[in-house]
Amino acid sequence: CAWNTIVDVYNPSIGSMYTESLNLTISTVSGGSIGYGLWVNANKRIEFPKYRKNVTWEELVERNVPKSSTAKPPYFPRYGNNISGQMLRWCDSENDGMISVGEFTDKIHSLTFAKLFSWTEQKCDDGGKSHWWTSFIQRIFDIVCVDNILGGDVPWTSSFAFIDEKTLLPIRNPRRGALEPSSAERLHHVLSKMSFGSSYIVPFDHRPKPSSVLEALSYTSAFWAALLVTANTISYKLFGNLLLRANSSTCFNSTEKTASNEKLILDGGVIDTTGLVGLLQQQTENIIVFYNNNVPLSQITSPIAYLFGVDTATNSMNGLLGPSMSQVFPSVLYPEVIANLTNPKVGMAHLRGIHVLPNRIMGVEPYIIGSFIVFSNAKNDNFILEDEMTRSQLSPSWPDRYLFTPPRLDANVLCMFSDWKVRNYHEELDPILGR
Repeated sequence: CAWNTIVDVYNPSIGSMYTESLNLTISTVSGGSIGYGLWVNANKRIEFPKYRKNVTWEELVERNVPKSSTAKPPYFPRYGNNISGQMLRWCDSENDGMISVGEFTDKIHSLTFAKLFSWTEQKCDDGGKSHWWTSFIQRIFDIVCVDNILGGDVPWTSSFAFIDEKTLLPIRNPRRGALEPSSAERLHHVLSKMSFGSSYIVPFDHRPKPSSVLEALSYTSAFWAALLVTANTISYKLFGNLLLRANSSTCFNSTEKTASNEKLILDGGVIDTTGLVGLLQQQTENIIVFYNNNVPLSQITSPIAYLFGVDTATNSMNGLLGPSMSQVFPSVLYPEVIANLTNPKVGMAHLRGIHVLPNRIMGVEPYIIGSFIVFSNAKNDNFILEDEMTRSQLSPSWPDRYLFTPPRLDANVLCMFSDWKVRNYHEELDPILGR
């Protein structure tokens, strides 16, 4: 949603934004990668609600496909080669209706519960199979009629992590939650280059290499994997077969075994929850971060604190390397940053002329960032909704406490919140984005 607003406000022609106006790069991780991938492939199918303080509950929850439409998107996507007539009619009509972000998350809920007790590998035409998680990611894109997931024209990287299955399972510090140093050394960070319809690894070709954008998206979003790997040996033995193994997620022949199959894939957020490292490796001059973690900063600050080398507790999904191995910024800057991010009247931090520290594990070399802007995921007192029904019906989880996908109202208001951030802080963004 934030990216949709940036395109809308700063240059509706995204091609000219990149080739003529700005040298843009997108860096994402986990759910952010899925979200940006959906925008690239289906922004003509999904409606992104824009902020209006007087928007009504009825507009956010009860809206349907425009009345001029003769087709309505179905509530269940196709499975394998079984495509309903309803889906065919909607997918074949490029200009025939859109669904809001909230309606889309409703369909993901339906998809999740429909398959909750039947996670199976997807059979492929050549007799091979794909991993259940990769199949699930493809089904999310099926909802909006995307068969072949592309990376778009703007340079885009996403990240994932892996460990060698043959080594001992990583051990977390029981008090702080990060991995013990000996275990952290075995956790590796990888960037996938996603744009121009392909996906390949930079800069370490000997590491796991996704064969497609779909496979890279399944790698970066496997948020559940770290819990199985770091919990205890019993959990791993019971549920280890659910884990992604390198180069075995999209269609492959089960009889083909390679050394890469011994690499367990984890969500990139276990190392860098912000997606920032992909930009630091490229020594990006100006950086804008939308921190959209599903855990509030009032509970877990490690994804931000560790970047500044500040020690604090974490969980299995965020910053497992700990502060010393994750630090890329001077510690002295952290108090100001976290104070602004957690201030309900601010919710944004802007640093200028910040020195980047070298980090061997992250592949980051020292340089100076011109402007570094971070938007918080927390509530903001200046984000006003006048409709009492809308305010009262938002769940207690809004905007930063979701286990998986938010319900329809919450998702639409989250999208408006992102839209509001870009427009409300345009004076900070204008010099960077060229308006």
